Amino acid sequence: MDEVDVLARLSGYGDLTSALRNTLMGFNHRGFGSPVPFNAENHGITFFTRPRLNLSYDNVVMDRVLTPFLANDPDSYQRALRLMLDPEAGRGRVLAVGGDRLHQLDSNLFDYRQAFIPLLSNNLLSMSGWPDPTMDMYVSNPGVTREVWTMADGPVDIRNNFDLTANFRNIIGDPITLLFWFWYRYMGNVRSGKMIPWPEEVIENRLDYNTAIWRITLDPARKYIQKIGRTIATPTAVPFGASLDYTTDTPFNMSNASQISIPFSCVGAEYNDPILFAEFNLLVAAHNVDMLEPNRVKTMRKIEAEELAYFNYYGFPRINFMTAELEWYVYIAEYQAHLNALAETGQQLYTKPGATDSAGGGMSTDLDTLLKMNSEQIDQIARGTNSTPTT
Repeated sequence: MDEVDVLARLSGYGDLTSALRNTLMGFNHRGFGSPVPFNAENHGITFFTRPRLNLSYDNVVMDRVLTPFLANDPDSYQRALRLMLDPEAGRGRVLAVGGDRLHQLDSNLFDYRQAFIPLLSNNLLSMSGWPDPTMDMYVSNPGVTREVWTMADGPVDIRNNFDLTANFRNIIGDPITLLFWFWYRYMGNVRSGKMIPWPEEVIENRLDYNTAIWRITLDPARKYIQKIGRTIATPTAVPFGASLDYTTDTPFNMSNASQISIPFSCVGAEYNDPILFAEFNLLVAAHNVDMLEPNRVKTMRKIEAEELAYFNYYGFPRINFMTAELEWYVYIAEYQAHLNALAETGQQLYTKPGATDSAGGGMSTDLDTLLKMNSEQIDQIARGTNSTPTT
C-alpha cells in the first residue's frame, strides 16, 4: 500500500487504487464522497441503413416530379441521392448468372459500397423518442384488509410502435430535404401502384422503403462501444411546405436555414443484443464484399488509432466481436496513396530552408514519424499548407 492510499484511507475514502472495487465490495458507512468518477459516454454515431428503392429509369419516369433525379451529372446532388436510396443503381442489375451488370451508375459524391447514408449521420444534431424498457405489473384484487400482491406481467422485448424525431443540420443546396422528398414520393407511389418495388422485394414481401436506425454510444476515446440499439423506421413527413413560407422580416428563409426536423414511425427496438454486432458486420459486407472475413485481410487495412484523424471521412465500419471496438477499414491501395501524399507534403514542408526535425536533420519520410508529429503540424500537412511548423 503506497502513501497516497494510506492518506486516503485515513480520510475515509478507502484505497484510491481500489476505488471501484471498494464500491462493489463494501459499504461507505462513513458517508464520505465516492472517489469513483462519473460515467462518461460519448454520444457516438448514428447510422441510417440505406433503403432499397427501385429507382430504375423506367420506374422513376412514372412520376414526373421525380424526373430531375435522373440527372446524368456525377457531381449533382440528384445523382448521389438516387444512389443512396437505391443500392442496385451503384452495383448494376445482373439479369442472368454470369451476365453483365446493367444500368450501373456512378457518383463523385457517394460511394455505393457504403451500407449507410453518411449525409444523415454527419449532419444529425439530435434524436429523441427512444423508448425505455418498462415492465408491466399485475396487481391482485384487494383482500379483506386491502392487501395485494404484485408480479411482473409483461414481455421484456420492445415490439410496439413509437415515434422518433431527428433534427439535421441543413447544408448548402438542401440535400437532406431533397433526399426525404424523393423517399416520401416513392413510398406513396408504391402504395398507389404508380411505381413498383424490385421483384425480389415483392416475392419476399418486404417493405423496401424502411431503414434501420443504429445508435452506437462510445467511450470518451470513441473507440469502444458502450451501448448499441437498433430500430426499423419509416420517414413520415418532409418539411417542404415550411420552406415556401414567406415573410419580409428577414431577407432569407430562416424556417429551415439551420436545421430540419424529420419524424420517423418506428417498430421495435433492440438494445445491447450481441447479435447486433454480427448483423451490423453482415450488413456492411452485403454492400461491400471486400469487408467479408477472407477478403478483408487481403484487400483492406485497419486504420490505427494514431491514423484516425488523418483518415476522418474515410473507411468502412466494423465491430470487433471480442473487444467491442468500432473499427474502421480502408483499401490498402487507398491507405498507401494517402500516406504517401502525407509523406510527400511533409517532406516539402520540412526540407524548406531552416526546417529541421527534432534531431536537427532533414525531414524523415518514415510514416510512423510523420504520424507522431504534433497535432498542429498534422493539421497543416493535411490541409496542404506551406507554413514552416515550429520545432
